[in-house]
Amino acid sequence: MPIKIRIMGSGPSSGVPSIKCRLSGGCQVCKTVRRTNVSILITKYHLTDSGSQEIIGSVLIDCGKHFFDQFNEYLNIVDVDFKKDRLVNPIETKKNVNLLLNIENLSNQTLEKSEIVQENIKDSDQRRVDLIPDLILTHPHADAISGIDTYLMMNNGAMPLFCDKFTFTLLKESFKYFFREPSLKRVRSFFTEEKSTILKDNLTFKAGNMTFKSFEMLHGRCTAMAFLIEGKALYISDCSEITENQLEYFRKLSLKFLFIDCLALSGYNIGHLNLEDVKKYVARIKPEHVILVGCSHEIPNVKKLDDFFVSYDGMEIDIE
Repeated sequence: MPIKIRIMGSGPSSGVPSIKCRLSGGCQVCKTVRRTNVSILITKYHLTDSGSQEIIGSVLIDCGKHFFDQFNEYLNIVDVDFKKDRLVNPIETKKNVNLLLNIENLSNQTLEKSEIVQENIKDSDQRRVDLIPDLILTHPHADAISGIDTYLMMNNGAMPLFCDKFTFTLLKESFKYFFREPSLKRVRSFFTEEKSTILKDNLTFKAGNMTFKSFEMLHGRCTAMAFLIEGKALYISDCSEITENQLEYFRKLSLKFLFIDCLALSGYNIGHLNLEDVKKYVARIKPEHVILVGCSHEIPNVKKLDDFFVSYDGMEIDIE
């Protein structure tokens, strides 16, 4: 079945425009481009008889500082009409009181009259559960985990988490409530060890009705996970070096798509690749298509660099 990969965010931890750059006057990229924390949403679907795409599984890789804006932008473009077979505990919509001010006269900033208006509010139990993805994390840096609180508030009940042992332990120690069922169950969902999968190098696992394989990559002084998606695309968002053994393995995959970290055109960065690094690795891996992700303001606002696609927020790729 086909999959769709949506670039939720195409930028680095600082985002683009860079605030530091703007404080110095701003470069051309910072004046014209918006790139949020790197993240992708993978959707598996099948085509109905009417030609529409029916979602049968989805996965979000990383949930950073900009997740709230990223997911709301995604909801703006998808069909969010309610269908009974997609609802959790469908109940009759309740009428809630919403205070709206109907101001007729204001004198010296004093409210003269207000009116209480009854308005239909969609009950929070009626939600498109097919739009709520499983969550995979590459590593525990802020640009990968800082949106988890928002993510958990999209649903309720126990949820799975896919990450390495270090990330899982750090989250459990730092954000205990992520792993505790709330007393008011309608407030948010929570992670459980029973539903979660601890990732390691060369592990094949299932998430969102799709098959993934995880790879432990060097990311400066720590590591981050990369993922082979349905055997078709390799996603390497945070990486400072690809080892010889990994290069040989990736080349044998005959990849259709390689999504790869590219922070800058050149110059050393302890945790990320630059364009010169990418050229060297692509020559070894030999994918059909290359998409640069995690791009800072040093990467120009162009469609392609050296025959590599430059990702942008909202970019979508359909893979058969």
